Amino acid sequence: MTDAPNRKIGGLAPRAEGAPLARLMRSQRDAQAEPPAAEDAPAPIATTEAGGATTKKRPATPARRPTLTPVAEEPKDAITFRMPRSLRDRSRATFLATRTAEADTSYSDMLAKAIAAEVERREAAHNSGEPFTGGNAQLPAGRPFTA
Repeated sequence: MTDAPNRKIGGLAPRAEGAPLARLMRSQRDAQAEPPAAEDAPAPIATTEAGGATTKKRPATPARRPTLTPVAEEPKDAITFRMPRSLRDRSRATFLATRTAEADTSYSDMLAKAIAAEVERREAAHNSGEPFTGGNAQLPAGRPFTA
């Protein structure tokens, strides 16, 4: 029993050059085409049947203007705010159900789009569609005083 078996203890073999995992590196990925924006999609055609005849009507397309839809390359800041739990739950369920159809990359992306839509609506209603100034100003703390 003096003869010990010839065993070699070693690690994994070195990874071959150009291994499949190399394609996961950002620099190795092919540029992926972005999904078309919802604004670029053709408007649906409404059909009505009147007296057996079908008429097709495409809704009027509003004039395009720059939007505040978030840009992926723009630096992002974390924000914290409170909202009713029922609205939070509805928004999360909506995100889960529509994230692929709306091309949302994350829940934060969906919320940023929603905030951008409300900002654009208020700018249009109260400032002739122009951005308000003073966005870096300190917001008032706490609840507003009521009389």
